[in-house]
Amino acid sequence: MDVSLDEFGAADFDVNEWVNRQFAGLDVDSVFAASEEQQGAENLAQRLVTQLHFLATNAQQNSDRIKARFRHQAPQIVRDIAALGKLVHETQNQMAALVAAADAQAASAQAIERIVEIETVQRQIERTIAALGFLRSYTDLPQKIGALVEARDFEHAWELVDSIDPDAQRQPMADGASIGVDADEIRRYREQIKAVVTDDLCRAIEAHDVEPAAQASRLLATHGHTEIVEAELLRLRARAGVVQLEQQGADIDGLLSTMANLVASERTFLEAVDVHAPDMLLEKLLAHYAEAIQPAIRGRVALGHESGDPHAALDLYQTLSGFYAELANALHTDTLTVGDNTAEPSRLLAQPIPQSLQLLFAPFVDYIGSLAASETARIRSGSLIVLQALEQEDGRAEAFVRAASQAMADVFADIEQALARVLEFVPPAIAADAVSTVLAAVQDVADFIEAGVATVAARAGFLIADLADATALDDPAHADLDGAAYQPLSSESKLEATSRAVVLTLLSELAKHHAESTLAVARRRWTQQTADNNSIDAPRELINAYLEGRETAASSQASVVPAELPRIDAVSESIIHAARMASSSVLFLATGAFRPALRRVAQSSLWHGTAQTRSSMNIEVPQFSCSPSEDAVDIGEKIHVLLPELEQVDAMHAQYLRCVEPDLEPLYSCVLRFYSDFSDDTPMLAMLSLALRAVQRGFVRQICRVMPPLSALGCRQLAADAEYISSVAAAFVSTADSDFDVLLQCVLGRDPGQDDVEPPSELRTTLRALLEAGD
Repeated sequence: MDVSLDEFGAADFDVNEWVNRQFAGLDVDSVFAASEEQQGAENLAQRLVTQLHFLATNAQQNSDRIKARFRHQAPQIVRDIAALGKLVHETQNQMAALVAAADAQAASAQAIERIVEIETVQRQIERTIAALGFLRSYTDLPQKIGALVEARDFEHAWELVDSIDPDAQRQPMADGASIGVDADEIRRYREQIKAVVTDDLCRAIEAHDVEPAAQASRLLATHGHTEIVEAELLRLRARAGVVQLEQQGADIDGLLSTMANLVASERTFLEAVDVHAPDMLLEKLLAHYAEAIQPAIRGRVALGHESGDPHAALDLYQTLSGFYAELANALHTDTLTVGDNTAEPSRLLAQPIPQSLQLLFAPFVDYIGSLAASETARIRSGSLIVLQALEQEDGRAEAFVRAASQAMADVFADIEQALARVLEFVPPAIAADAVSTVLAAVQDVADFIEAGVATVAARAGFLIADLADATALDDPAHADLDGAAYQPLSSESKLEATSRAVVLTLLSELAKHHAESTLAVARRRWTQQTADNNSIDAPRELINAYLEGRETAASSQASVVPAELPRIDAVSESIIHAARMASSSVLFLATGAFRPALRRVAQSSLWHGTAQTRSSMNIEVPQFSCSPSEDAVDIGEKIHVLLPELEQVDAMHAQYLRCVEPDLEPLYSCVLRFYSDFSDDTPMLAMLSLALRAVQRGFVRQICRVMPPLSALGCRQLAADAEYISSVAAAFVSTADSDFDVLLQCVLGRDPGQDDVEPPSELRTTLRALLEAGD
């Protein structure tokens, strides 16, 4: 039996007819007559099975070749698809007829085996049909993608596009057309789907519609486009927030309230949309909001600066600091933004300073940095210039004291407020320099007092250098001692100079009182602030770090903050120095009248005189004793009036003291503080003792300037003068100057021997040389 595959592929192929024709070709009579009737049927079945097996194998091979050569032989694939499809259909019909025929001969075991083989071939053909179905679906892929997009089934459309080989190529057909898709079309499909999904996302974001926004966000994130979600969220929500903020105008309270509401609303929306790292995105939104309100903040700061009102800008700074610290839930575990945080503080402070904070506080960088200078300038152009402009008029000391004390109180009140503001707002790392700047105003007060003392010195005729040691009455610095300082207190000019010195002493004590109070408050604030630095307040540390110009808060914490306020000791010393100069001027004026008499002591001719005294009959009479010289008597008379003068000066101080509010020490307590400790019952007696000792020491030093040796008459005159001065001083105080005691011992013959004083003092040696001839 000859069989050709072309028969199966013919358009008019019929299975039943073909089987009947095969059986008709047999010699039926001889077959059934023969003893091998059963064998003929089996042979026929064997031939049919063989032909069908050959057909199935050939179809499977054709299918494999189609798959392998599809990309390069698409036209042939299309023709094979059509032929194979028809062949499969016909084969199925033949199989059905064959199965029917085989069922009729089921008695044969061999026929059953053939049927099993037929079923195997059927399964192979089914797999081939599935492969052909895939090939058919590949040819209509663009239509399927378009249908899914039109049905808004973007998820399946994107999956279908992703399932295509990215290296696919369109295959040409015989008629010039092509089937399938290429890489460029795949990219276009992806971009098309991405664009539509992005549009849906944008509409949902603008409408604040959570469900469609979340769906689009998840789809874009699934296909690796999270940056689109974040960018659109940031762009659209930032724009919407800025529009709301612009509606508030320059109302800071309204802006901050709106900003807080926006942060809370956007936080909820971002979490519902399920974006990646919502806190990072929220920080960026917050930066946009901060940028939108920054002009209003900058304008408020500039307005406060122009009006000279420091409270406006500082109040706004405090408001912003509190606002930034209280924004709830706007934080991230890796990047500190605002509010509390669950991460380790040290880790948070090591992160870069958030942009939102930088934008909010940028208007305050220059303001806080120059706060100390601005405060100092305000003091100098305000209360300090009022103090410096005051001038004491002759005879109007009380009015000057009242005005100066009030002005000084105002100056230190302003200094205290300035220090409080600096310590509150200036970051600790740069607060030290800021405090030093403000404390310069205290130095200005000290300079004011010292300038007053210089004026008194100029009017009274002495030099400021003379006040280095006001008890050194032997200082020969002045060739002319005709000034008011060297006149008795009864002189009007001396009285006015002394009044001015007393006023300055009072003001210096008042300045010392205010300075101690102000600096004590500043010390307490500084101590509290340095103690607070040991505890981590993340928002405050971030703000301080930014204002200090540092990159992280951790670097700000690493900066060294001094334990004590800078310049405190120097400022205190400047006030004390001014008080010392004022007190010394009082002591200098109180003892100034002694200086001319003491200077004449060294210039007297008595120390080398040898002339005898003459009687009324002009007879030379030997002089066995001497009376005090005129200079010694002058010194003694001045000692007698010294106590009343000191009492008059003390009363003057008490009168002025009633013009000031604080209770200050008596005048002579202020003076004595800088020279020595006295155990006298009253400062008045201690002051008198100090003055008398200065006079006695001055007398001794003037004697030491006499050219040695003294004549015998000069030695007796020196003994008379020394005894006289000692007796006058002893009438008021019980103790004498130590140098004066040595002089008395030498001139009165009570000088200890060489063996008793080893080595002798320089003074004792000088005095022995003077008295050597007289002995």
